[in-house]
Amino acid sequence: MIRIRHCRKTEGQEPKPKIEWPIAKIEIVPPPPPRVAPKLISEKGNALIEQVMAEYGVTRDELFSSSRVKPIITARRHLMALMHDKLNWNPQRIAHFMGVDRTTVSHHIGLRRSSLVKYGSFRMP
Repeated sequence: MIRIRHCRKTEGQEPKPKIEWPIAKIEIVPPPPPRVAPKLISEKGNALIEQVMAEYGVTRDELFSSSRVKPIITARRHLMALMHDKLNWNPQRIAHFMGVDRTTVSHHIGLRRSSLVKYGSFRMP
């Protein structure tokens, strides 16, 4: 809050400033820690992760990063669909494992009405 004072001169005193500005407190906020790839889940789950990594040529850190590069997103989307189909995981569990929001998972596997992805487009016979 800015406080304005009158500038009256009295004998023996110096004039006071007209405006006193509050001193701003600057807080330095550290950046958030990078997302770490989750630990191993099960043999079947790890086999799915290894399959997607080999098929798309991405590393485990790239697969679980927040990168928005098209090949990485496609690999991540395929992994989410495989987890939903093969492991019978619901979107909440996949989201917790992948470190994303549940609506993002629903969008990627095609469960939302507004999804551009057709449900089951990544399904394997």
